[in-house]
Amino acid sequence: CDLDASWNDRYFRATGDRDRVAVANASYYRRIRPDLTAQIRVSYGQTFASPIYGASSSYGGEINLAYDLNSQMVAKAGYAMAQQRRTSPSRESLSENVLFASIESRF
Repeated sequence: CDLDASWNDRYFRATGDRDRVAVANASYYRRIRPDLTAQIRVSYGQTFASPIYGASSSYGGEINLAYDLNSQMVAKAGYAMAQQRRTSPSRESLSENVLFASIESRF
């Protein structure tokens, strides 16, 4: 399990404004079999009264399975979602849901 968090507090000299952002992420990785792994990730972010972007929040997550086809190729499949909400200067909301599948080659 991996956890991380960050806090950014930027000061814009030209305007005298501040931009504050908090972000947190968590992920869990599990080897089910020698050739099969699962991963779950979640994230959350909050922007406080940014003079550039306005106030907003976002969260999302992903779950995927990876199967080793051979020593150089991996097949992946999963689902990811994200939700973003801007609360100022105007209210807007954006969400996305993605099902994905891929074959990756390692060199």
